[in-house]
Amino acid sequence: PQEVRIAFDRPLDPGLLRDLTRQVMLEQGKYVAAGDRFESLRPGYAVVQQQLATPRYDIPVLSASVLPDRRTLTLATGVPRDSSPCALTLPGLGRPEKPGKGELPQHPTIDLAYDLRGIEATWEGADNTSWRGWLPHLDLQVAQVLTRASTDHDRLWEHLKTPGKLTLRTKLDLWHMLQPAIQPGATLDHGYPAEKVTLTLRATSALEVHLPKGVTIQSSTEGKRTATFQVQPKENELVPLEVTVQTGPALSLQLAYHTEEDRRPRPLALARLVLPWVVTKRNEEAVVQVHPALAGGSWNRGRAIFLSPEAACSKCHQVRGEGGKIGPDLSNLIHRDYESVLRDIRFPSVALNPDHLTSLVEMKNGRIYTGVLRSIGPGKVSLGDATGAETILATDQIDSITPAPLSTMPEGLDRVLGPDKLRDLLTFLLVEPLAPARLERADAPPPRTRAEVNAILKGSEKTTKPLRKIHIVLAAGPKDHGPGEHDYPLWQRRWARLFDLAENVRISEAPGWPTPMQWQKADLIVFYSNNPGWTAEHGKEIDAFLARGGGIVSIHYAVDGHGAVPELAERLGLAWKGGVSRFRHGPLDLDFGTARHPIARNFTRLKLVDESYWNLIGASRRIDLLASGVEEGAAQPLLWTRQQGKGRVFVSIPGHYTWTFDDPLFRLLLLRGMAWAAGESVDRFNSLATVGARLQETSARQTGPGMGQ
Repeated sequence: PQEVRIAFDRPLDPGLLRDLTRQVMLEQGKYVAAGDRFESLRPGYAVVQQQLATPRYDIPVLSASVLPDRRTLTLATGVPRDSSPCALTLPGLGRPEKPGKGELPQHPTIDLAYDLRGIEATWEGADNTSWRGWLPHLDLQVAQVLTRASTDHDRLWEHLKTPGKLTLRTKLDLWHMLQPAIQPGATLDHGYPAEKVTLTLRATSALEVHLPKGVTIQSSTEGKRTATFQVQPKENELVPLEVTVQTGPALSLQLAYHTEEDRRPRPLALARLVLPWVVTKRNEEAVVQVHPALAGGSWNRGRAIFLSPEAACSKCHQVRGEGGKIGPDLSNLIHRDYESVLRDIRFPSVALNPDHLTSLVEMKNGRIYTGVLRSIGPGKVSLGDATGAETILATDQIDSITPAPLSTMPEGLDRVLGPDKLRDLLTFLLVEPLAPARLERADAPPPRTRAEVNAILKGSEKTTKPLRKIHIVLAAGPKDHGPGEHDYPLWQRRWARLFDLAENVRISEAPGWPTPMQWQKADLIVFYSNNPGWTAEHGKEIDAFLARGGGIVSIHYAVDGHGAVPELAERLGLAWKGGVSRFRHGPLDLDFGTARHPIARNFTRLKLVDESYWNLIGASRRIDLLASGVEEGAAQPLLWTRQQGKGRVFVSIPGHYTWTFDDPLFRLLLLRGMAWAAGESVDRFNSLATVGARLQETSARQTGPGMGQ
């Protein structure tokens, strides 16, 4: 999973491979292909817009090496996200930037497309030699032809001529083998019978075949050189298969299939074989189908327009708890189609909400009011007009109420905003970017109220200046605790999606320790993990990063110094040392004391249910304390900052539970800390504090299965 090998047809010049990891790019996504950056014309079809809106992910390249043959380049990478295609860009490895006389110009790069299809192969020889790698097919003759240029595979073919054992592992994709697929959402008046796929393996020596429970070998020839089994495939279900065969001279292994509808044997296509360790689908990463007209729209800009005086939407309407209550709550628009919502904006009186009809109210004193009525208690009603203003009326003073055929919302908003702002507004109304993470424990604290969040946001800086483009690296390690605890990968995925909403922010991910290129290019690196990559030697990378003005954020167990605690404490201010530092799970009371730092603005105390650390290694005088908590009768640092030359560091000890990151007040602290560490206004990311957060008005939706994963 974490190794990519590229076979060349001639030896590579070692001098051209220096600093290779700084020049390599590896990208993955459903619609990723090699050379995508050369596309200049894109048709305006809906499917093209959906493809452009589908996420693409960087897979970090951690190191590069060359096999002794000097023809095979090996890259150590992060783990692929799923089974989607990958595109690898390498330097030209000697290709000149300018063509010679009479030569066609070429880019000095190599672009390779590959996917995660194929076989995981292991050979163990009788003389204790071994080989492990990848094959494109179970049929050994096919595999040998397709790997002809690889000297690494040449060794395998020589090994297979000698006594030993070859084990091949894969997953079979047997859905719609002979039946054609139809357009998604379409139905046919003819229903195909369920396919039954029969597969036959033939070898020149004894076979040993392992299949999942429920799939059995139907027949086997004498000597066990042929094995036949039948599968009734299901959509999105792969069939694990493991085949072991004894090797020796003239070894042959072949695979064919047929179905009940056509019993003629056919070879299995390459695309039907998937590597056994591949994650075929990530439900939490499902792509939202966005209408083509919203391509290029900004959810964050749309939110600002919704709340702005120019559009005045929030004076009457609410979305996810923000706005007025005169008109209908628009939170459910994410379930409606683009055309109907656009129609309601352009022609608000075409479809009227019966719960929010405009009424003509005539009072006994002769005054007349027009607006939307709602009861606010015995003997009183509130009337909201088109400006968002509300007037309280006594019911015993009302002479008559006549429903009006027109909406309170005036026509012409689309013309006032113009096409770009209208697109952003509709993006905000129709797209739900993130939902609260699923609660995996029963002891979660109650969600915050909107009023609590608004109180902390008072006095926030608003800027109309163009935002500087910044590159943020989210570094996370493997999950190392129980349900809802230390879920570093989930945090990394969710916060990558969260920052997708921010303007002029580029996000890349690091599995553990950032790559040299990320240290070189990033403006901010955020660590949330058990710090698996930290060593004293890596301190030099931190120092160089801070020296050029980079920012570092360290969350929770990322303060673990492992075998180099003093060195990490020197950079962060304080660090965890196993066997010395202490911890406690449960209620925390963060006291901000007299902190005047902009990160702590409007905070005095914050109650969390999380984990605290104390007895950390380092010098407290080297940190600027933001908040502390009492442990063993003494105040212990829980949030702090420090500056090292041009660089800035922000540290948060809380962050043990997943629910803490969905607490909008804690999230606001983190977002402020990240912005400050990046050298930006602490309020730059304020709008992300409540996106997918746990708030009282959304709490009823949080316990559904898979919510927000």
